[in-house]
Amino acid sequence: MDEFLKTRVNRLRGLVPNIFVVMVAFMISQEDVERYAKENGIAVYYSYQLRRAAKLSERDGVFRK
Repeated sequence: MDEFLKTRVNRLRGLVPNIFVVMVAFMISQEDVERYAKENGIAVYYSYQLRRAAKLSERDGVFRK
């Protein structure tokens, strides 16, 4: 996570306003990982949350084929 922030995100901080960093995980094996990510400004989502949101959006007609 630190390497990703240093090499990817921090290089863009002066160039791109309002960077929204997201971490999507199937599961997190260490309790402190989620806390550490949030402390570093990373939004944490679990993959099941995205599947549920996609199904709701599809049901509500947000995604059209």
